[in-house]
Amino acid sequence: MNLGHLIERVVEKTRSGKLAWETTADPNERVATLGGQYVLRLVGPHSEYNEDGDYSYQVGAELSLETGDGQAVTGVSASATEEVPNAGRINDLWEMMRFGGRSVEEVVDDAARRLEEL
Repeated sequence: MNLGHLIERVVEKTRSGKLAWETTADPNERVATLGGQYVLRLVGPHSEYNEDGDYSYQVGAELSLETGDGQAVTGVSASATEEVPNAGRINDLWEMMRFGGRSVEEVVDDAARRLEEL
């Protein structure tokens, strides 16, 4: 199983606008369906808390693959960079999805260009 390749393809298709991400009831989660057979679930970076409700640690974005009927196939966190090639790109994927396929740098560059036009 080559999760690194899957991550790269998801990033590529998101950047090109060919992969449509939909919002869910959770503002920190998006889903994309693949021909009705599979569902990609992307959860943005978030904080984890212990049983007492105290801050424990920060978790990077997470990407999971499910069957069309909701059975988990696999998942990977952006922090799994030693185990999974391209895992770090999941955080980039979250940012691109938020900004219509553009990276944070591209959004900042666009804003700077627009400021120059004023």
